[in-house]
This record gives sequence, C-alpha cells and structure tokens, in this order.
Amino acid sequence: MSESALFNVSLAASHWGIINYFTKIDFANSIKQFINIHYTGFYHLEREGT
Repeated sequence: MSESALFNVSLAASHWGIINYFTKIDFANSIKQFINIHYTGFYHLEREGT
C-alpha cells in the first residue's frame, strides 16, 4: 500500500515537473511573441502617423 502510494506520488511529481517545464518554455515564448507583435504594431502605427 505505502510503496504503491509512494510510486504514484513520485510518478505524478515527475509528470507535473515535465508539464511545468514545457509550460514555462511556452509562457516565455508567448511573452516574447506578444512583445514583438506589440512593439512592431506600435512602431508601424507611429510611422504611419508621421
């Protein structure tokens, strides 16, 4: 009982660690993309204004 419970906990922890690792990568990439889109969009708007 305790051995299988420990195994399940470690399995869940490693699985969550992998998911967390990939979501961190996706989060960083999406922030970069958002900044790039926002910056270039603002840049184009400013150039059109002048």
